[in-house]
Amino acid sequence: MTEEKVLELIKKEEIEDMEIKELFYDVFYKAVFGREQDILLKKLKIILDIKERYDNPITMIGYEIPITRKDSKVNRCDILIELSDDTYIHIEMNKGKDDNILSRNIIQVSRIYGNLRKSGKKDKELENLRIQQINLNNFKGISGKAIEHIMLCEKESGKIASEILSFCNVDVEKCYKMIYNKDIKDISKAERWGAILKAKSIKELSYILGGDMLSMEEKERFLKTVKEVNSDDRILQDWMIEENARMAYEGEMSTARRDGRIEGMIEGIKEGKKKGIEQGIDKKTNEVIINMLKKDIDYDTISEVTGKTIEEIRKIENSKK
Repeated sequence: MTEEKVLELIKKEEIEDMEIKELFYDVFYKAVFGREQDILLKKLKIILDIKERYDNPITMIGYEIPITRKDSKVNRCDILIELSDDTYIHIEMNKGKDDNILSRNIIQVSRIYGNLRKSGKKDKELENLRIQQINLNNFKGISGKAIEHIMLCEKESGKIASEILSFCNVDVEKCYKMIYNKDIKDISKAERWGAILKAKSIKELSYILGGDMLSMEEKERFLKTVKEVNSDDRILQDWMIEENARMAYEGEMSTARRDGRIEGMIEGIKEGKKKGIEQGIDKKTNEVIINMLKKDIDYDTISEVTGKTIEEIRKIENSKK
């Protein structure tokens, strides 16, 4: 299906339209799904392929703490959801790729596991624990798939070593692009839930949800909540503070990386000289001096350009004669 066709279908959505901030921003994600926890549960069960019922209301552990900053980045609590006494889901939004992100995720869920061990659970209860991490990423995962599941495996055989800790990467950008490259019926519900996080209007959000993700009542309620959250001045203010802090942080990191590269180049040159690279530099300099002499450029100018003394220049000139 062409992008023009998709846009045409979106325009036909018979609802009141409104531009919205992406649910990929954690401020809006928490605000919307904090109010619509039953819909959040539906979403999680589809993405993680959870078969259990979990009829009791889920618990969202973690809340918006007062704005604090570390390295110019706004710190907010992560979302930890308790589905039951032995099933927990941790959700994280990742906008920029970090080379050690998987290692950091393992540390995060390990901390959750450690806290549960300290809570007094017996060994048998700990064996039944299931702690899953959902990474809502804005970049490709290990396999390049839109939705990929990761578990701890035995290296040689590839067999699952433990089901206690597991991870699910959702490439929300790839999920979103699918909407404009495929027929909606050919996109899985899990991928459509990923795409929803990048929707930029109520009509687009409604189109991606279609008529099979939620009941009509749930869909109407969900869209209403998204509108209300996007009209809340306090939430918009929190979003602007967070975005400004994020951009400042990324700017500082970019500058640091650039300065680091320059420092690295300087250190590399110093180290290279120790290993004899200065000999190659001198050889090249000598060639430049010979060429300048051939063009009758005076000694003073050559000295100023190359850093060589006039006596050194004369020695190079005589050696070539």
